[in-house]
Amino acid sequence: SSWIKTEKILFIRTDQFIYIVASSIIWLLTGLWHGPNYTFIFWGFLNGTLLILFHLQIKPRKRFLKKIGLNNNHLLVIIIETIFTLTFVIVAWIIFKSNSLTDAKIYLRIVFSKSLFSVPSIFPKLTILSTIFYFTIEWIGRGDPFALAQLGASWKRIFRWSFYYCLIISIFYFAGRQQGFIYFQF
Repeated sequence: SSWIKTEKILFIRTDQFIYIVASSIIWLLTGLWHGPNYTFIFWGFLNGTLLILFHLQIKPRKRFLKKIGLNNNHLLVIIIETIFTLTFVIVAWIIFKSNSLTDAKIYLRIVFSKSLFSVPSIFPKLTILSTIFYFTIEWIGRGDPFALAQLGASWKRIFRWSFYYCLIISIFYFAGRQQGFIYFQF
């Protein structure tokens, strides 16, 4: 109803206040549902906080982008948002999978140390190139339900099937060790 937007609680519009409280409760419960470990609770807190911040910045962001001559569909905006979201999700999952917040802090300190900017050996270079390759495939096929659906459809059969076999080989090469489904532990 329109009266909700005009009212204020703690200097915040009522509709935004309701969203903040509801999101905070839901994400706290989501963290607790995964277990009584502080890593799960902090993971829920991080996700809830980011969603609240995203919700609160929609209109100011739209005005800012309009002021600088961009919109949500501009390639630069999409790339920046994708990098930010991916980084946030990876950091949040590191916290989620850690045994304690101290372990997560140590691991994140190592991940984001100066070694992040050093030149890796040949296998990490191959991993980086493969990651860039797969991101590119996903980017090209982002409008399709399956990223590979149209990629190579017009290629000669020998090239298309060679490409598919290379993908399969790289999947097995980078597969790592077998792990149980994450939710089997709960």
